[in-house]
Amino acid sequence: MRFVAERAARRKVSASEAESGPGVLFSSGLIAGASVAGMTVALMQLSGPTRALLGAANLSRLIPAVAQSDLAALLLFLALAVVLFLVASERLLRAGAVLGAR
Repeated sequence: MRFVAERAARRKVSASEAESGPGVLFSSGLIAGASVAGMTVALMQLSGPTRALLGAANLSRLIPAVAQSDLAALLLFLALAVVLFLVASERLLRAGAVLGAR
């Protein structure tokens, strides 16, 4: 992804900027967030009431075709790749941008 983002970049970046660029920071945040979410769900499995809550929130019973679909997983992966590309190429979430400012 980094190779594609660097090729599509509108400006050249130095090696130090590339190592701490928005794409690297965003993907690091995704990894950290996924690990925190995984630990939270694992800890919720320890007690009966929270295990029942997780069972009620499980949508695979309502739409089993989506839960077992490789196509759904591929589409989610592609959507994540597009967002990562947009962040890495600084087309989304520009550094220093103020929300609501034009």
